[in-house]
Parts: sequence; structure tokens; C-alpha cells
Amino acid sequence: TNGGGIRASIDKNQDVTLGDIITVLPFGNTISQIQVKGTDVEKMFEHSLSAPVENGQLGANGAFLHISKSIRVYYDINKAPGERVLKIEVLNKQTQQFEALDPNRTYYMTTNDFTASGGDGYDMLGGLREEGGSLDKVFSDYLREADLSQYDTDKISRIINGQPPVAQTEEQADTETQPATGDTAQPAPNTTTPAVPTQPALQPVASTQTTQSTASTSNVIPFPAATTTAQAGTSQVNASQNSASMTAHQTTTAQVNSAVTNLET
Repeated sequence: TNGGGIRASIDKNQDVTLGDIITVLPFGNTISQIQVKGTDVEKMFEHSLSAPVENGQLGANGAFLHISKSIRVYYDINKAPGERVLKIEVLNKQTQQFEALDPNRTYYMTTNDFTASGGDGYDMLGGLREEGGSLDKVFSDYLREADLSQYDTDKISRIINGQPPVAQTEEQADTETQPATGDTAQPAPNTTTPAVPTQPALQPVASTQTTQSTASTSNVIPFPAATTTAQAGTSQVNASQNSASMTAHQTTTAQVNSAVTNLET
């Protein structure tokens, strides 16, 4: 979802009321599912990352996308707007592996109706869409029904300023494990005559005691990853959306637990 649709924060360690949810998501947006070509996904993230750079960081931008854990975007902040995206990866739900975005493939994307209809400059979207429930209702149902006692509070990098890691190919791995070939020097034969062993003198056998030490081990249980991220409504009022974008980026963990922009292969 676009950051400008998240209008407030929710304090931790307190009960969350319906009024709190309406304060966070005040625009009555609904969830929409649309079909998007891979080329339009690239344009979408270029637009999301097009804000001017301020003190080495992207400036405030209500159109900045907050995305689900099924997407990873690598970009270079030093490049010109429209040329910053380096790579986009999408999670394959069957293999649970990230794969490079296919520009010729059609993806299903879930977002709010404002963004899906081209709001905040996302004119590469639009078109037919399937409408779902309202964001505030979906969010309140999630808070009521989800088991938040096991929620992962670790921050996960999804939009990353930097080069994507280089994957090692099978051919490279095989090359690294093969021994070097070529002429190698043969070791010289051992011509030394072995010494004749002599019988050692008999010694009294001393009794010995052995002690066993047992090392304790600890099992590290990985914390489960968060499975749901927040989606927020967006503003249908023009300039007010971007003016509040600084607040939009200060969302708490509880906000990031609604439906969000989600690309699926």
C-alpha cells in the first residue's frame, strides 16, 4: 500500500480500539486485486522510489510503497529517478524460493482500491479489479483473531538500497570443488633403510583412571517469521496525502499486520 494511506501510529502495550483503527485508516478504502504485467511492476517501483534524495536518503513521499514479505526490491539511490531499480524478486509459493521478476509475465497483486485505480501517480495500474472488504474491517478482524503472542518483531529488509547478492551457479560450484589439473611433481622415493625396532625394557603397569566429561548443548529455536503485513488505506484528497507522509513511515508493528501490496507468482 502507499505510505500516505497510513495516517497514525498505535502505541504498544495497550488495547486497540475501533477508534484507533479508524485513525490509522480513515479513508474507507477497500482491498482490490488486479492483474499486472511484470513491466508495469517495474514502473510501479520506479515511481515508488522516485523521491528526491535528502541527506543520503529518499525524501518524504506519500506514494512510497509498503510491501509484503513476498517481494524484494534492490535499488541504487545514487541513480536518477526512473533508473534506480536494480532487481525485483518475487517469492515462488511452491518452491519457497525468490525468483527474478519476469517482465513478460502477468502477476496478481493485492493493494487498496485507491492505488489500484491509479491514485498517487500509479497510472501504470488501473483497469479491471476484484473488490474485497474494507481495510479497517479486515484489520480489526485480524487483530481480534490472530495469535499475536508469537509475532516476530524483527525488521525485515524488503526494499534494499544496494546491489543484489550474486547467486553461485552449479558450474561455479563444481569448478571450486575440482582439484587442479596439469603436471605435478612426483615425490621422490624413500630410500632410507628403516631402523630395526628394539624391545623396550619391561616397565611396571600403573593403574589409571579416566574421567568422562559431558558437554551440554543448547538448541536454538528460530522465531517464526511474521506472516501478515499491514495494509493501509490511502487518501483521495490530493495534496494532503503527501504532506502527512512523514507520519506514514512511522508505523508500528501492529499496523504492519494488515493486507499489503502482494505479488504472487
